[in-house]
Amino acid sequence: EVGILEISIQGWLNEGNINNGNIFDVFLNEEYNFLNVQNMDVIDIGASIGDSPIYFALRGAKRVIGLEPFPYPYSFAKTNVENNRLTDKIEILNAGYGDDGFVVIDTDKKSFDYTQLSASDKGMKIPIYSLKTLIGHYQIDEAVLKMDCEGCEYDLLKENNEILRKFKQIQIEYHYGYVELRNKLMNAGFDVRYTKPHKFYEPREKINHNMELGYVYAVRRD
Repeated sequence: EVGILEISIQGWLNEGNINNGNIFDVFLNEEYNFLNVQNMDVIDIGASIGDSPIYFALRGAKRVIGLEPFPYPYSFAKTNVENNRLTDKIEILNAGYGDDGFVVIDTDKKSFDYTQLSASDKGMKIPIYSLKTLIGHYQIDEAVLKMDCEGCEYDLLKENNEILRKFKQIQIEYHYGYVELRNKLMNAGFDVRYTKPHKFYEPREKINHNMELGYVYAVRRD
């Protein structure tokens, strides 16, 4: 457990009490306590304002690579990592996850805790990285994976099993059902459990309003 300590997290509350990040679930409820990150590399897809990367670093992670595509939370993530003096352990990338390439992001758009990554016809170009590319670039042999990226988790289905087996443990927040993710991870040699889907209608979501949320937990069979 993280225990009692003093940390500084900026940018977690927007106008209208709309959250960025999820500091209560991350630090108080410890929703990522399933992951044993002690002395491990961690890839954090959906780093938001840096709350979960900071949590992993404080729990003893050797190195955390956090991906956050939206400029607004990314700027806070950088600030929060610096303010908590964790730049030696955490690297935040202004990047998304999926097929390797690039996407244009509208820099005027603020993102919240439900915003999906989608292309814009104006703004700035950011990179999109696959797990294969991240593992190769950072020379990762064994790691832990956390994913909370509002739908991009299904791009994991395109990764080959050899890449997935670089991860000892995986925790994914799913947004449109668990079945494909469960089957993919089981076929890659993981023991998998999942929470019952919570179904609801999200009118703010542009891509698919009908969501099924929950968590998938996977442990590699050695």
